[in-house]
Amino acid sequence: LKRKIRAFREGTYSADELVTMSETYFIMANHTVQAAERYSEEKASALQKIQVALVAVISLVVVFLGYKTFAAVRLRRRNLLLNDMAYMDTNTGLPNKGMCEKMLLEKGILEKDRTYACLMFDLNNLKAVNDTLGHKAGDALIHGFAGILRKTLPEEVFLGRYGGDEFIAVAEGVSEVQIRLLLDQIEKNISKYRDSKYGITISYAVGYEMSTGYQDCNLRILLDQADKNMYADKMRKKGRK
Repeated sequence: LKRKIRAFREGTYSADELVTMSETYFIMANHTVQAAERYSEEKASALQKIQVALVAVISLVVVFLGYKTFAAVRLRRRNLLLNDMAYMDTNTGLPNKGMCEKMLLEKGILEKDRTYACLMFDLNNLKAVNDTLGHKAGDALIHGFAGILRKTLPEEVFLGRYGGDEFIAVAEGVSEVQIRLLLDQIEKNISKYRDSKYGITISYAVGYEMSTGYQDCNLRILLDQADKNMYADKMRKKGRK
């Protein structure tokens, strides 16, 4: 077409032939543009489909990761709950003997510049209550005693059920005067207790030991001595009876 235009300008090519060729060129160019538009539309449509597919895949991945995260959190909570249950006495809600032993073992040698106290409580007549009134009455006695101990002792004092009728408490940074005051308050609260359903009153023995005067002492040593002191208290109370 360029050559024909040049020839037309030089006078060697007719106008009619140039117009015809120009129209043919225009038609070809128009077809080319239409083909390019169709190609672009097809590619755009394909890209749109790919985009939709990617959004769907990403959404599925997000949902999957969210589910996995939720499942992991739920599993962790369940494991924590099971761990708590493994170390919890179901009747009283206090740490059980396993947790008490764990605490006694992990504490190790006590700090020399800090005073510790171990207390051992023992319910009297639990077997007699179980034999005469049934185990529900015995459970009520244990539950009532544990509740009074927990409400009376400060929150920072460790309190656990060490056996069927035995409870231990461990206090840090306290004096013997403070321990005696706590025991007096426990006695006052115990004297007010009487189970409304079974008519049970609480009788108990208690012994304690302070870390003062011990060298390289641990809680086990204090607990053993507190247990001996508790047994002596039990014998005294039985003698008075």
